[in-house]
Amino acid sequence: MRRSVAAFVTLWVLSLAVPAQASPVSVSITNRTIDPRSVSIAMNFSSGVSWTNNGTRTHHVHVRTFTFAIDPGATSPTVVSLAAQRLSYTVDTNRTSRGIVNVPDEVDATSKTLGTPFTLTWSHDGAQSSYDVQAKYPHADGYVTLFHATTDTTGTFLPPRRGTYKIRSRFTVGSFVASYSLPITIVVT
Repeated sequence: MRRSVAAFVTLWVLSLAVPAQASPVSVSITNRTIDPRSVSIAMNFSSGVSWTNNGTRTHHVHVRTFTFAIDPGATSPTVVSLAAQRLSYTVDTNRTSRGIVNVPDEVDATSKTLGTPFTLTWSHDGAQSSYDVQAKYPHADGYVTLFHATTDTTGTFLPPRRGTYKIRSRFTVGSFVASYSLPITIVVT
């Protein structure tokens, strides 16, 4: 269990000082709402999400293995991710307010001609993790696995035909399996 937690913290990093060029996404918490409920951040140290308490009482943000207590008028530390994923979080002990932080995979181009491979990146830090990467082919109902339990953090995908594809990934650390990232779209012409 200790290894899982250590590796998880490597993939989700609390940052008290985000670089000056960064523009973290801010989520507003009031006594009744969170806004926006769904945010997307890039997979790097220059992007992230923080929660600002605009309510009149202390609120608690629960993100997997850690919790922030945020006093009225205060802002949490910025959370950044080095791996693609979809992260659910809740606010307060009753956990009735739910939100999502999306960290999409990266691709070298969103459109290419048939016969040209795409370079996919699903993590910027291996952190003793393994990764599953899937693609949804044009007109298909489900996803097929491109890479299973790979420790590589990037790979190439050569689509076999023209059309629109969806790519998603997830990481596994010990017994913890992350949710699949929000799919990205690539087009082959």
